[in-house]
Amino acid sequence: MMLSDFVDKLEVKDIRFDLCWAYGNLLREIPKRLGTNIALDAAVNAITTTASDLSLGYKSPEALVRYGHALTALRTCLDDPVSSQSSSTLCAIYLIWICQTWIGIEPEYNCGHGSGIVQILANAPYRDSKDPFDTMLLMTLSGPVIFESIFNPEVQLNPWVKEWVMEQEKPLIENAETTKNTGQPQAGRIMSCLVRLPEFMRYNPDTIWELRQNYQAVQATSKVMRERLSEAATAMKSGVPAAPPFKNPRAMIRVAPMRIHAFYQRTFSILLALEIILNGLLRAYSPEDYVLEVENDQLTREIIDLSLEGSIWKPIGAGWVPVCLISAWGATMDPARKTQIEKVWDESWAEISHHSLPFAASSIGDTFDQLRLAAFRGKSMSPYRVPSPYGVPTTTAL
Repeated sequence: MMLSDFVDKLEVKDIRFDLCWAYGNLLREIPKRLGTNIALDAAVNAITTTASDLSLGYKSPEALVRYGHALTALRTCLDDPVSSQSSSTLCAIYLIWICQTWIGIEPEYNCGHGSGIVQILANAPYRDSKDPFDTMLLMTLSGPVIFESIFNPEVQLNPWVKEWVMEQEKPLIENAETTKNTGQPQAGRIMSCLVRLPEFMRYNPDTIWELRQNYQAVQATSKVMRERLSEAATAMKSGVPAAPPFKNPRAMIRVAPMRIHAFYQRTFSILLALEIILNGLLRAYSPEDYVLEVENDQLTREIIDLSLEGSIWKPIGAGWVPVCLISAWGATMDPARKTQIEKVWDESWAEISHHSLPFAASSIGDTFDQLRLAAFRGKSMSPYRVPSPYGVPTTTAL
């Protein structure tokens, strides 16, 4: 019964309730592993019930019970020297993390399982694993774990994980000119930028030049994705095929134009979230930079529009919406813009979150505030050498 119910959920093609769309094709590899790990079995039961509740629009007591059983089974596995190092146990943590987000026990993106994942990665021999499941698991987990590490000091990625992500990453776009300059960030390599974010979020004027280089690389990628989203929107209306988001053209035969558009909509929106975070970090050091201010305003407007448009895919298919709104809220310094973003949150996500945006974004807000204060104090204490927006110290005249 557990297997058939879970497989049924994986076959859902409605983007609003498509688990694989939101959390990766890793989920399709789980059924063959059921029955080998009690934590994974319990986590599958929990996520199956949670997905059913989401499709019906309510939270059942059974979902909480199964979530509790999953936590108990996980503790049992973590106490076992062998099971604690198993990729199936790590996968169980990922599923429990997903459940916790939707059950609403804690505010979004402050789930706490990221530190547990990092602890397992630090000791488990996943780096040299030849198992395709292990590779897929690592790539799937890297994004959400890196995002949590930005705002949770307890989550410190092991250096080998960062190196592994950068080695494995395939660029979103192919750009011959950027790939030639191996000494600089490459357009399209988003994960390579993400792994640097925790470092960038902490005050260090010496990283400003690298920060700006990453910002420009993400801008270049966003520009391409903006064009592809526009093409996909036109194709969806006209019926003419858009540029495929897949390297295998045959895959396009099975993909509806609306799904292609939703793919680019989500990808572009997440890129904008990363871009506005980098913009906000640069503005912390240079709040007077007019160009950054204008770019921040444009990014905010685009994120607002995309979040409102993408909210039609609620709940599961629009899981990127709160990420974007939280990022925009934290990265902007304009109170009026913050209020506008909060209004969009109330319209598009509050019914699911049950938290206000300032509450859900408290971690990122505090992180940005601390960086801005540190940068301000740094300038005040060093009147002769002030970090320029380009990372080259400038000398001020007496």
